[in-house]
Amino acid sequence: SKLLADVTPLDAKQFRNWMISAKHSENYVRTQCKNIKMFFGAAVEGRLITENPFKGIPCKVQSVPERMKFISAADIGLILDQAPDLEWRLVISLARWGGLRIPSEIAELRWDHVNWETNRITIPQPKLEHIPGKGQRVIPLFSELQSILIEASENAPEGAIYMLPRLRGDSKNLRTTFNKLVTRAGLTPWTRPFANLRSTRATELAETYPLKTVAE
Repeated sequence: SKLLADVTPLDAKQFRNWMISAKHSENYVRTQCKNIKMFFGAAVEGRLITENPFKGIPCKVQSVPERMKFISAADIGLILDQAPDLEWRLVISLARWGGLRIPSEIAELRWDHVNWETNRITIPQPKLEHIPGKGQRVIPLFSELQSILIEASENAPEGAIYMLPRLRGDSKNLRTTFNKLVTRAGLTPWTRPFANLRSTRATELAETYPLKTVAE
């Protein structure tokens, strides 16, 4: 019932406090406030209002140390031993050694994305495709990925297009099954399973390469 121009900075603070009181996580609240801030920013640009009431509201997502975990090569070896098939071994390897986002970046991953001559793989980035020039990135064919990719390509059906035809895009079952594999390996499942595989790889690469190169 409140008009756009009547929303005040106090309203913004009260909205944030209400979300916190509703037991939402800090980062979830910050993400929602960031989206709302963008909305009001567009209203300012359109000269519908003169001031963004969410200007002073915390919007930057913070790291949560307790949700971060380094997954060692030895532990990944134990988990790979529990993988039910070659396709699952490939998913785990792409997440841990390639640093891919799972499931979004395996959904459209095709065999023609692999350049065997230059030892490079083009990775589609659906979450960033709305940003010009960010629809895909190219990563090295890391040594840890070579053998599993060669094995998977040799066993792929003739004319196969996608690397992971059965598993691509199935986020719920991927996470559930992966946690079961972790348990069978004698390990304790961790929060954000695939995100932590990706961050682990980034941590490793940062020991050798500049952070800008790792990020790219």
